[in-house]
Amino acid sequence: MNMKKKILSLLLVTVLTATMFMGCGTKNQSSEQSTSQDTTSQDTGDEQASQETAHIVMTYLTAGNTPADLLKVQDAVNEITKEKINVEVEFKAISIPETFSQFSLWITSGEQIDLMMNAFQGVSNYVNSASLEPLDLLITENAPTISKLMEEYPITDGTVVNDEIYGISPVLYNYGAQGSLLIQKDVLDEIGVTVKDQYQLNDFTEIFAAIKEKHPDMYPYGIIGTDVSAATAYGYFGIADTLGATANSGVLMGTDSTKIVNLYETEDYYNYLKTVREWYEAGYIMPDAATTDSLKTELLSTGVICSFPMLNKPEMIPDSETQYGKEFVALVTTDNYYTSLSPNSGTYWTIPITSKNPDAAMKFLNLMYEDSDLANLIHWGIEGTHYVKTDTEKLITFPEGVTADTSGYYNTLGLYGDRRYEYTWSDATSEEANETFTQKSMSNKSKAVGYSYNSENMTNQLIAINSVMSQYLPSLETGSVDLDSVYPEFISALKNAGIEDVIADNQAQFDLWLEKQ
Repeated sequence: MNMKKKILSLLLVTVLTATMFMGCGTKNQSSEQSTSQDTTSQDTGDEQASQETAHIVMTYLTAGNTPADLLKVQDAVNEITKEKINVEVEFKAISIPETFSQFSLWITSGEQIDLMMNAFQGVSNYVNSASLEPLDLLITENAPTISKLMEEYPITDGTVVNDEIYGISPVLYNYGAQGSLLIQKDVLDEIGVTVKDQYQLNDFTEIFAAIKEKHPDMYPYGIIGTDVSAATAYGYFGIADTLGATANSGVLMGTDSTKIVNLYETEDYYNYLKTVREWYEAGYIMPDAATTDSLKTELLSTGVICSFPMLNKPEMIPDSETQYGKEFVALVTTDNYYTSLSPNSGTYWTIPITSKNPDAAMKFLNLMYEDSDLANLIHWGIEGTHYVKTDTEKLITFPEGVTADTSGYYNTLGLYGDRRYEYTWSDATSEEANETFTQKSMSNKSKAVGYSYNSENMTNQLIAINSVMSQYLPSLETGSVDLDSVYPEFISALKNAGIEDVIADNQAQFDLWLEKQ
């Protein structure tokens, strides 16, 4: 299919959104890695110097605010990449919530996007709308480091459609996840709570009540509409495998099931909504939670909220503490688990059909995995300005007088390259801690790991389902509406949109896949 046909086909669809349920090496290794990489890159440097520098556009995902020094970091990145691969990059900043709609608009309009970080959406919907280039040949011709890593790590799991690769995920510190509520330690200490191994939803009711009594103006549960504008937050409190896609096409409840169901019609999900509604009515959730455009950073720093749900991993607490300037405790809500999205946390680098230079894009992506200096620069900024090294190997901190709030560049989204060789802000992310976490997760492994739903025959239904989600989820999952009247409307709208047909199609594909395992 040529470019024109691909783009015309995209005019029939909007982005199909959702998220996975609501993200080390040594100094010597890093040095050796960079030395080896310098040698490899130098071999072609003289030849490339006489060629025109390729210009690529790469999406730069944020949690809401674009770093003030993004262009400074971009310039520093280009000093490396122009010398090593004769490619310069332009960062195109966009917040994660915006990607669910904006990516589709960019591609349908033909806008140049050469590297696109597809976070928490899966790739099958983009593939089915002819939005992405297959990567197999590009990897073979331009990405020897990525090709080698593919043999060792699950960086393409969930991205293979019709036997072609469409996405590459970062190499992670660890694999798996567990649900949790991150809550400020000082607030928890103030009400005298002793942290236990695991919590049920109802356990938080007592905690929130005690916080509200101490702080009448605080809303203890910091859920907001933008958290659930595209997908449910249920996954922070229960295990449901989206089978390499989204909850819009059905889930497996727990890790032992092979029966795909409509999550939103399950008793577990209804009870979750019921509890959230009770919290809202008790004043534990912001009155305008469904519609606010405030960021968590602002709400936490001003004492409006003190907690938020998150998939917990060893690096999450130190990253969150650095980002928000608060000390947190994780109140764990599920066992460790490993589902179809666990190999990559639902984040994939893709090359859209509107790329003007796919080969240069793949060379740049390969260098991100190959060169730890480049990955650290994109991830943490410029040494001496945005961070400084400590006496502890690979451990960094802010320069004197700089904080997460005042730094011109701070990005906790671990989306770049091979994270084993990148710096960290806490020694809590030790190799031992990461290995232990991965082992626990792998012992609770979903039956769907390795499977990815191909939704090609259900495009129209999924468009309609997505519309229903954006209409109902923000109000339902912040507890802002009457459950007795709105929930039946929601379920009816999902059925009218065709969710049962989608689930049946998914189940048929999954059954065939299981037979081959």
